[in-house]
Amino acid sequence: MSRTTQEIHFINKIDCKFPYANAHAAEQLIQEAIAISPNAVFKLVEELVRVPESKRKEISIETLCQLLEQTLSKYQHPLVDPICQIGQLLIKEQKTAQSDILSILLKIKNFPGQYAALSIACDASPSSKVDNLYQEIIYFWESKGDAN
Repeated sequence: MSRTTQEIHFINKIDCKFPYANAHAAEQLIQEAIAISPNAVFKLVEELVRVPESKRKEISIETLCQLLEQTLSKYQHPLVDPICQIGQLLIKEQKTAQSDILSILLKIKNFPGQYAALSIACDASPSSKVDNLYQEIIYFWESKGDAN
């Protein structure tokens, strides 16, 4: 199975289905994401920072922050630190300064195909400037043939 196929399969497996309350299953998914790709890891992080409304009352902010730390502490990538910082703020439902997000988006631009990281950053400070830069990055990746 190709990396792209594995990634798509993994994303479909966890999309709105992350086992927040099952530590063993969560750990298995973290290890699986790490074995697949950076985008799979960041998609898992996206599931932690965008808990479905129906499950939001079942899981504490502390548990989500622990899962975020557990995930990113096991993974080495240049985007881990900024995504971890943004993730913690999103879990706590806090916004980030637009200028900080624009700076992080420009860092993400250097890592083609990191759609989940891009999405996480955009969620932290929604604005037309952020949306425009998001679109520019997607176009840049696609025009270079590096979108995957």
